[in-house]
Amino acid sequence: ARAQQAAAYRETNREGKVALVLGAGNASPLPPSDVFHKLFHDLRVVALKMNPVNSYLGPLLAEAYRSLIERGFLRIVYGAADEGNYLVHHELVDEVHMTGSDRTFEAIVFGPGEEGAERKASGDPIVDKPTTGELGCITPWIIVPGDWEQADVEEQAAKMAFWMMRHEGYVCFAPRVLVLHRDWPLRNAFVKALIEALRQVRPIRAYYPGSADLQRTFVTAHPEAVQIGGDDDEHIPWTVIPDLDPEAAGDICFRRESFSGMCAETSLEAESVPDYLDKAVAFCNDTVWGTLSANLVVSEESLADPDVAAAVERAVSGLRYGSVGINSPAVWSFYVQIATWGAFPGSNLQNIQSGTGKVANFLMLHRPEKAVLRGPFKMNPYPFLGTARDLDVFGKKLARFEEDPSFMKLPGLWWSAKRA
Repeated sequence: ARAQQAAAYRETNREGKVALVLGAGNASPLPPSDVFHKLFHDLRVVALKMNPVNSYLGPLLAEAYRSLIERGFLRIVYGAADEGNYLVHHELVDEVHMTGSDRTFEAIVFGPGEEGAERKASGDPIVDKPTTGELGCITPWIIVPGDWEQADVEEQAAKMAFWMMRHEGYVCFAPRVLVLHRDWPLRNAFVKALIEALRQVRPIRAYYPGSADLQRTFVTAHPEAVQIGGDDDEHIPWTVIPDLDPEAAGDICFRRESFSGMCAETSLEAESVPDYLDKAVAFCNDTVWGTLSANLVVSEESLADPDVAAAVERAVSGLRYGSVGINSPAVWSFYVQIATWGAFPGSNLQNIQSGTGKVANFLMLHRPEKAVLRGPFKMNPYPFLGTARDLDVFGKKLARFEEDPSFMKLPGLWWSAKRA
């Protein structure tokens, strides 16, 4: 690993190349992260096309990265699908990276409509330059059964609600499929606690194009869905779809990313906790669409059982996902930036799943497979809860701490986390 670390910096006969980054429209950290990966990991100069949904970020990025722009390393441009298509095929663009949906990726690589579908089937792309993408995921959250207290149930459910809320559900790492042991005595209590946590949150503002119609598509397929809040095109209800049949491999909840504040629940029969974990891994790998991120929630008491601990390690190894979180959301591998973010290796253009290639990775490791993050089952204080009221105060204090770390700021940071 050491010998191949930062391999691009050791090349002596480098040819300058231009990378096009088609920026994500759902989350503000993604365009700068993708740009920095191409600039400093791959050593390309970059053209960043902002997504129309969040193009207002462009002038802010231009101000922040003025020195890169003035020296010709970065250019920020604007436009929609036509401008993006023009840039993808421009003769000065050597490679393309995008964050978006698999449908958008396939439309770019093979072309839209029936002709594009035929090209995909025959393996005949219209783009002949390297193209990578981070394309979303139906992210599973596997709950390892244990002797939890009711307070544990409520806290873990509030954590799930928080990650459903991030960017109002318009993110690929949000909980989409909750996997539980069918015979766990607290199964129904957990689902109920998740619903109750969401009742304390304002409904989703439907700013992402088409998301209201997509939510209705899921509810039409599952009229038993629990909808909380919003009931118009301006707001989308938080939605929980309970008790899916895990054998129904073609269920929309297993095959299509909902991309809003929606989570489905399913349960697996198993004779023991290790047996359940083995089945959960197989279910996620073989039935649930996507290979980007997966999460496990397991108590320290459960991990004290050697058989359960061994099963958890098998799960970490066996899950075909680019990031795996244990009591820690897998997306934190993206937030820390030194780890990697991207699909599990192995996808191809005919079955792109969550995409191909990695971003972040500022340790510059060679050909990483997955990032694994571990955290405690309980943390006090822990501000990232769906029931938090003053998280904005904590966020501002955390930003000031990151800007200028100091032991003097820690008490105030701790107290704001406690109050959040």
